[in-house]
Order: sequence, then C-alpha cells, then structure tokens
Amino acid sequence: MFNGFSRYFSLWPRVLRQIFAKRLTRMITAKTYFSGAINQFLDNDLLCDTTGTRFKYSNVNDFCKSTFFQALERKLVVCKLTNEAECLALYFALLASGAIPLLASSDISEQDYSKLLHAYQPAAELIPLAGSAVHGECFRHDSIRKYTVHILKNSSFKYLANDQLALLLPTSGSTGSVKYVRISHENIISNTKAISAYLKIKESDRVITTLPANYSYGASVLHTHLSKGSSIITTKASFFDNKFWNLFKDHKITTLNGVPFHYEMLKRLNFHKKNFPDLRIMTQAGGVLNSEVKSCFINYSIENCISFFVMYGQTEASPRISYISIPDLLEAPDSIGLGLDGCRLFLRNEDGNIISAPHIIGELNVVGPNIAMGYAHSYKDLASVNKFQGSLKTGDLAYYDEQKRFYIVGRISRFVKIVGRRLSLDELQLYVSEYGFDNVCTGDDVLVKVGCVDISPKEQKLLKKKLITKFSMPNNALKIFRIEKIERTSSGKIAYAKNDKK
Repeated sequence: MFNGFSRYFSLWPRVLRQIFAKRLTRMITAKTYFSGAINQFLDNDLLCDTTGTRFKYSNVNDFCKSTFFQALERKLVVCKLTNEAECLALYFALLASGAIPLLASSDISEQDYSKLLHAYQPAAELIPLAGSAVHGECFRHDSIRKYTVHILKNSSFKYLANDQLALLLPTSGSTGSVKYVRISHENIISNTKAISAYLKIKESDRVITTLPANYSYGASVLHTHLSKGSSIITTKASFFDNKFWNLFKDHKITTLNGVPFHYEMLKRLNFHKKNFPDLRIMTQAGGVLNSEVKSCFINYSIENCISFFVMYGQTEASPRISYISIPDLLEAPDSIGLGLDGCRLFLRNEDGNIISAPHIIGELNVVGPNIAMGYAHSYKDLASVNKFQGSLKTGDLAYYDEQKRFYIVGRISRFVKIVGRRLSLDELQLYVSEYGFDNVCTGDDVLVKVGCVDISPKEQKLLKKKLITKFSMPNNALKIFRIEKIERTSSGKIAYAKNDKK
C-alpha cells in the first residue's frame, strides 16, 4: 500500500508535494520518528563504548515498551549525558518514548545542577548511579548498572509543555546561567533528515564520536545515525589515547566528526599520512578551521576518496544551517557553502534591508523548518508559543559570492568559539572582575586575551588555571597579561579595538 502511495505521490506537481511533505513533517513527532527507526532496525548494533558495553536497537526498544518510560511521555527529563553506551541508550529510549529531554553536561557542578532542577522542575533525571543519592522510583533492567532514570518525587510538574516541544539544548554557555533552546518536533526531524541526506548516511555506517552528547553538534551526530540504523561508537578517549584508535580499527569506522581542535590534533598525529580503507565520511563544524589544516584534509579526502564536509550552524538552528563539500571546497575553501534543504540564507544591512548583491557584508539571517521555537530560562517558558517563527538572526556578519556561497567574516556581538563552544567575552570579563581585577577581554576563535591592571605573574598563573577550568578552554587558547590601564572612549566605554592591539 505504501509503495503504491509513493508512486502516486511522485506524480503530484512539485509544489503540492512540498506543501504536503511539510505538513506531514509537522504531524510527525520525535517519538514517532525515532521509535519508527528503532523498530525498523531491531537486529542492528546501536551503541558500543570503550568498556565494550553494547546495545542493539532491540534493547532500546525494550526500554521504550516498559510502563516506566511510557509514563514519561510529555514529561521533562534532565539528562546528565556522558559518552557511555548505557547512558545514551537511556537517552534514546527517552527520545523515542515521547519524553522531553533537557541535555545537561555530565560535569555540571552540584550548585548549578541544583539551580537547574529548581528552575525547570523536571519530572525525572537521567543520572549516573555512582555518587548519587538515588531514592524512590528508578528504571531497572538487567543491562542497566551504571546509570538510571530517576523519578523526582519532589517535582511539582504542574505545568504543560507546548505540544510542539521535543527537546531542550544548551546554548553552549559556560556558567550555571546557561539558557536552553526550545527545539520542536519539526526542528529535530527536518534537521536530522537534511543532514542525513547530504551526508548520505547508510545503515551500514559506523560512526565514532568524542563530541559531548549535550553539545548540539554531538547530539546531531547521534540523531542522524540513530535515524538510519547505523552503529554509534562513543568514547571519552581523546585522539591521543590508544583506546580511541583501538575502537577505530576494531569497528572499521566509516564516519569521523570533529571541531577545529580535533582536526588540528589529527594533523599533529599524521592522520593524513595513513590509510583507513573503511573511512568514507569526515565532517567538521563548531568554528573556523585553520586554512592550512583545512587544505591538508581536503587533499587527504581527495586522495582517499573520502567525502569531506565543512558545516556551519547554531544551536538555535537545531543545529545545522549550511554545508560545503568537495569540489566547492577547492574553489571556495573559506565558504560555509549553501543552506540545507529547506533553509533560506540571506543578508540584511544595518537598516534592516535585504542585501541583493554579492560581496556586500550584512547580518546573516536564516529562514527554515529547523529554526527553534525560542529560549527557556525556567519551566514557565516550556508552554510558550513559537517566538522565532522559523526565522533567525544569527548575529554573524557575512557576504555571498556570485554562486550564492556564503562567507562568515565576523560576529556582531562579542562571542567567540573555542574548541567548538561559544564563549561570551563579556561573561568572561565579568567573571575576572569578581576576583578583583580591573580587566578587559578580547580575542577571536583562536586566542582569548585577558588584560588585567596591576596583576602579578603569580596571580596570572592562578587566574589562568581558574579560567581554563571554569570555561573549559585549552591552555594555548588563553593569554593573561598585565596592562597599565584600560583604553576607553570619551563616553567612558571600553574601546575594545584599541585594547585588542595590546
């Protein structure tokens, strides 16, 4: 019957097909979409990690069938996600059961976690058993030993979430005041489908990922491969760890993903001088990749018949917006490419007018089914209507060429991306001020500079250690130094351009 409908559907005029497909996507929930994929690939291997823990699609399906998970449909569940198979199996079960996961970092402090629970009033939590005082009703299964989903009895959960709300993703903030982006069913399904299509992900694919599962890029890797019946090899091991490469070889990995920092490490490890016969896809997102490193992997991909993709996105876009691949990368290596299927990219000038000529800089705007519903600061925002209405001002300055390929040239606001994570320079500056230092923070995606008035060498070392820990920054991405004074404008505002030259 379905095949007959498909043949009939293909005869419809293109416009009618697009309208119908869009409405159909809106009717499908994340529960329907992901549970359908799980049921389709029951016999396939789904997850494996460094410890050798494995789960099939059928195992997650069994979780979904339990009365425990069924009772969590449309309930908010805070998930302390780690790159361990058991943890991700439970997350997939929540997603496929119709729960509303809120993705939190596994290393969130107790204080910030307490604030999170108070602000969002979840019905349950996905947490590690070790070190947790878990009382009351928990999910129990023979295969589950290290993690559990725990019902929070003290949660009021008297509110109703918007029917379209499917997922809450963090904005990559670095403190406990992080906002969460409200992702709808349409957002996650449309973005997952678009990414899977241009990457040509297959059931036989085996992806390895070190990306944090609560990071939007990491989450999209999980969702796309889950939807296609692929195997996901997940690990916390770095590229410098033999455990990573043992997994890589043992599972005959076909797909590798990373942020610029990862590709810099791969180059240092001479990855580009080795041959991996099963590898067919490499993707990079999460910031601007050094041109020399990018050129290295473009050449490597061509020589080894690997599909190499550079992608651009924001959490507010669920998260992918555009991509570029070979051969366009050879012609325009600095471009972010073209918009995903269904995404329309355009520029507006300072007056808000649309720019209609190439090589003119303006703010990048995106319209599409992947644009989120808005933000959530507490449980009160979960019932809110779709505030973005399918349109996003990215805050990025860009231009396009004659082929409509877009190029990012900077950011309107004071944000940088370090190792794929967005960092507010103003937030960093305020944090340093709390330690009693009059300071100014500047920088880019490569190096953040913190100039402090009257800071001693010993204080510089101590402060750098605190900032690296607090904001999850690599040592070489942060420079702290002493300045005599902070350059200011006539109105008393900090003159960032002048201070950045120091």
